[in-house]
Amino acid sequence: MSQTHTLKTKKETLWTVYLEDFLLSGRVEGKKAKTLEWYKAILTPFVNYLNQEGLSQLTLRKYANNLYDRLKITSVDTHIRAIRAFLNFLHQEGYLEENLTSTLKRPRLPKQFPYVLNDEQVNLLLKAPDKKTWEGRNNCERRKVVSQKFFPPPIDEMEKWWYIIIAIGSERLSRRMEKRASA
Repeated sequence: MSQTHTLKTKKETLWTVYLEDFLLSGRVEGKKAKTLEWYKAILTPFVNYLNQEGLSQLTLRKYANNLYDRLKITSVDTHIRAIRAFLNFLHQEGYLEENLTSTLKRPRLPKQFPYVLNDEQVNLLLKAPDKKTWEGRNNCERRKVVSQKFFPPPIDEMEKWWYIIIAIGSERLSRRMEKRASA
């Protein structure tokens, strides 16, 4: 049995080695490089804290409390998700005898609704093309067709928003196709 598996007390634990093992395991499992960078960025300060304080329910609460004091609630949630994943990994691999994540709860996040354009903003967006240029006239005509086709009254705000996204996306697609055809 390797030395890291037998070291279980808070003074003997090699948290940096555990973090490296967690990241290597993630890479082998096929996690994306950005995900692993995210874990490393969030867990490195946590590991440094554990190297100084050791791991216990109390130190986890202190660390979480420190996060609440200096970060927004969504960032705290991000950190706690990463810490929970790391501690679950350590428990599953046998580095920790007890799974300490049961008391480390994620914060409740406020419900956020998408921003919806009002009628005036939709009309301004539809009128945005410069009618003096060929491309502007073309875009204007497309938007008129989309507007007439997709905005029969009455229509709620959310539907307008999605139809505008579709219209703008189709314009971008047609531009790409024109560029490919001319190349």
